[in-house]
Amino acid sequence: MTSSRRAESPSFSGSAKYEGSDSLLSSSAPADGIVQQWFQKFAGRLGDSVTSIAQLHEGIVYKPLKVLVSEPGRFVCSFRVPVHLTNSSNVLHQGAIASLVDNIGAAALITIDGIVRLSVDISVTYTSYAKIDDEVEVEAVVIKYTESLGVVTVNLSNKSTGQLVAQGRHTMYRQVSSL
Repeated sequence: MTSSRRAESPSFSGSAKYEGSDSLLSSSAPADGIVQQWFQKFAGRLGDSVTSIAQLHEGIVYKPLKVLVSEPGRFVCSFRVPVHLTNSSNVLHQGAIASLVDNIGAAALITIDGIVRLSVDISVTYTSYAKIDDEVEVEAVVIKYTESLGVVTVNLSNKSTGQLVAQGRHTMYRQVSSL
């Protein structure tokens, strides 16, 4: 799977390109800001009062992400592996990887139409590892898009070693009214 693979779909109009952000929480959001707003919900601020385990988890996992590219059908971000996302072997935890496949895959679909869908299938193949402080790039590309169904591939690559850490596939569904 190459990083240049683009989604084949109907028109991907209406979303702005968003490259080179210093932070996911940067105030210079794209014109539509849909993906940025959606991720801010997850990234949160750990200094604020945390009211649930889910809120704490989302803030811990997504706070360090930096958006590199957000364009219709493609979402790319990166982060340095923090200690709190590692397992007992001091490498990026598989649960954190699965969570990234879930949410970064969803972000790629949101770049097309701004709609959050329901996950119906997620699979992850773990092929390598990333150690503490390694830089990891996460690239999600939409490979199928219809009004009711979206399929995304998500690659996590260790920029320090050049190796593929994991590859995920995420299928999301949206009920379409028949009225």
